[in-house]
Amino acid sequence: MKKFFTAILIMLGMSTPIYAQLSAETVQTQITQKQAILIDVRTQEEFQQGHLEGSVLMPYDVIDTGISSLTQDKDQLIYVYCRSGNRSGTAKTTLERLGFTNVHNLGGYEQLKAAGLK
Repeated sequence: MKKFFTAILIMLGMSTPIYAQLSAETVQTQITQKQAILIDVRTQEEFQQGHLEGSVLMPYDVIDTGISSLTQDKDQLIYVYCRSGNRSGTAKTTLERLGFTNVHNLGGYEQLKAAGLK
């Protein structure tokens, strides 16, 4: 379990304490129970090659205009991911500039699968 938390913190590039308390199971439950929105910010081609269950494709370069189709709630819990964490970092910043207050960069797709997300 310690290895998972270390990996998730590295992927997130975050020092926010809440992530030290999250597990793949918690994130998966939040998504399954529609408490959180999971956004894959990669390309259509990458998404078609594989994506996390329950994720919505919205490439990072159109997230500013597309987010309103998913939610207008600025406090909505939103998770973003990409291949490595770079594009999802850009998407997180974009959403925060739009006023979203609960956006989290989960990092890279392969690492998330390895951590137990489906």
